[in-house]
Amino acid sequence: MVLMKQIKEAKQIILNSFDLLMLNDSDLIKLPKEAEIEEYDKHRKKLERKLHEVCINHRLALYLEKEITKVYKNVYKVDIEYNRYYRNQKYLRKANGEEEIVRPDILIHSRATEVQGAQHYLVIEAKKDEDSEEDKDIVIRFLEDDRYKYQFGATIIYKELKNRVIRLYYLKKDNSVGKIDL
Repeated sequence: MVLMKQIKEAKQIILNSFDLLMLNDSDLIKLPKEAEIEEYDKHRKKLERKLHEVCINHRLALYLEKEITKVYKNVYKVDIEYNRYYRNQKYLRKANGEEEIVRPDILIHSRATEVQGAQHYLVIEAKKDEDSEEDKDIVIRFLEDDRYKYQFGATIIYKELKNRVIRLYYLKKDNSVGKIDL
């Protein structure tokens, strides 16, 4: 069960981190104009710059770590593409009962077993410019899975940073999933 105070904290951590990403790293998404590219590279064919979302996730993860530390000093680590649950691979159960190996985009968690509060704080799945039902499904399964019981999950669509879409998910008292658009 997540209390309103915890939701407010999580929301603020994410929004502050995103503000820092926009302030310091908007050039990851904002591409130069074609004329600027052509001027830069007159003698070779026109450059195409497609940045992979992992690069953006990395920068966001750095800001998340800075912000989470302000609230929970030395409790949580922020990792990208983290595919372990202790020494085992990270699995999630599908609706049909089968398990699949997963590697979430960004995790805020304690790698140790003993921690005050939730061991697994926030799981994030992110895309550059499109919505993904699969990402939403993965996030919700991380909230509901007894092995992980993440306190929060989020899906992010970066778009051009200003037009971003961030959805924060959490379990309610009745174990249904709540959602807040940030």
